[in-house]
Amino acid sequence: MSEYVQFTQETRVESIERLKNSVNGNPRYKIAFSNGVLGVTKSDVGFAYSIHAGMTRVLVSYHFTPKTKCIIDDIAEIKGV
Repeated sequence: MSEYVQFTQETRVESIERLKNSVNGNPRYKIAFSNGVLGVTKSDVGFAYSIHAGMTRVLVSYHFTPKTKCIIDDIAEIKGV
């Protein structure tokens, strides 16, 4: 059982910044959303390979650490309108 509250919401991507790769060579990102959330992806997550510069509307799941750092748990692009 997780020890944090996970939030999921539909929002728009404001900016995407590529960070240093993880120790295993997988991509990491810092993403700012239109709802004011600024979060980073965890190391070695598979969904990081689906992140691209053309993302606009997304469904994002995230949580906050005890030191208020925002961690993105999942992100999926919403196609269409």
